[in-house]
Amino acid sequence: MNKTLLTILAVGLASGALGQVSLETVSKAMADAKSLRVEYVVTELGGLSAEYRVTLAKPNLATIDSPDKLVVADGKTVTTFDKKERTFFRRAQTDADLTTLLAGDETRVWSPFFGQKLGMTGRNLGTKNRRGMVLDVLEVPLDAQGKKIATLYVLASDRLPRQAEIAVKDPAKPLTYVLNTKSLDLNQVDASAFAFRAPEGSRELTEDEVVAFKWLASIDEAKKIAAATNKLIFVDFYADW
Repeated sequence: MNKTLLTILAVGLASGALGQVSLETVSKAMADAKSLRVEYVVTELGGLSAEYRVTLAKPNLATIDSPDKLVVADGKTVTTFDKKERTFFRRAQTDADLTTLLAGDETRVWSPFFGQKLGMTGRNLGTKNRRGMVLDVLEVPLDAQGKKIATLYVLASDRLPRQAEIAVKDPAKPLTYVLNTKSLDLNQVDASAFAFRAPEGSRELTEDEVVAFKWLASIDEAKKIAAATNKLIFVDFYADW
């Protein structure tokens, strides 16, 4: 999914005015939280809507539930369930997995929860009343070229984003995505949220089946996997020159 504009809206949360919000205070608020659970709907303007559920807990637990897949990181294993194919596979969890899971624009606003940098700098643009909440407006460039800029709308009382806009300056393909949060809970997540339970009728993929859908550098390895999975081999010839 291409992303250019992301708006996050939390419902039913009181606003507060405790001073100017900065990128540092927002990042620290998320980094200090023990757990976070947020449900929201992503809508492409003029297009379809999709529901997301993100649940995070310290030190290394995450559940990302999107329309096409469910990813559960329990601290030791990452399980990915393909909802369309009704298949899942497990692999050992690494330190890089949490960064990868929160790299997309649909989830990037929550990346400081695990100490990741949302941006290098932030600029407070004052306050704005949005949907009955007085929110601090924080502008955060997401890349060095300034081609992607996040505008966070932060509730001053807890320094957490209640809305956000992520705009990509791409005149060739302008897109707008709106994310409306239905609920947001801090420090109320049970450990059971990170236990994957295989849905009825689903099937666990073997390692060969998982690798069969990846590019390989060895023709001999490709032949071995093709024979084990009854798949054809597609060979791509190229030269750097």
